[in-house]
Amino acid sequence: MNLDKLRKSVEKAALDKAKCSMQINKSTGEKNALYRKKFKVLNEKYWLLQEKLDYYESNYIASDNEIELKCFGNNIENMYSIYLKDEGIKVGHIDYRGYHDSLICGDVGYVIDARYSGHNYAYKSLILLSSYLYQNNVSDFYISVFMDNMPSLKTILKAIINYGGEVIGVNGNMVTFKCLTRKNDKIIK
Repeated sequence: MNLDKLRKSVEKAALDKAKCSMQINKSTGEKNALYRKKFKVLNEKYWLLQEKLDYYESNYIASDNEIELKCFGNNIENMYSIYLKDEGIKVGHIDYRGYHDSLICGDVGYVIDARYSGHNYAYKSLILLSSYLYQNNVSDFYISVFMDNMPSLKTILKAIINYGGEVIGVNGNMVTFKCLTRKNDKIIK
């Protein structure tokens, strides 16, 4: 992969998008509608190229046979992008907001793009992140979820069953779990 060429493609796509945006602002009627359609195509092209560049410029964190976690920088308190390992397609992100200098453990949250839900990517990324946190001397983390979010509840309960943890609180329609980190020595199913 030629990163310089990819960077130039991203810059050109951003410039094309900006020019089209200016054309939209100056136009009216039918011409405006045409520019809006063109902008939609240019915007999609820009974001596809930017995501590809992000994939190659970010740092590898962990992977299994299907997904990999990558991020920018080397700060453990970070947002980690979740990619399909073979395609380099971003399917979501998982983040850890930690408190290393205190007795309070950090929070984890995740989002999977709806187009990729139902493949256990949230669970797998949670296990990969848990193992990464364990390797970085983090023993546990909190994760909160609304009780009516059944897919996320199943994901968290599956992680707790396999790696340890407990319910630590219920506040209205939200339940908070404390999950233990652990070296990923189990087969992820």
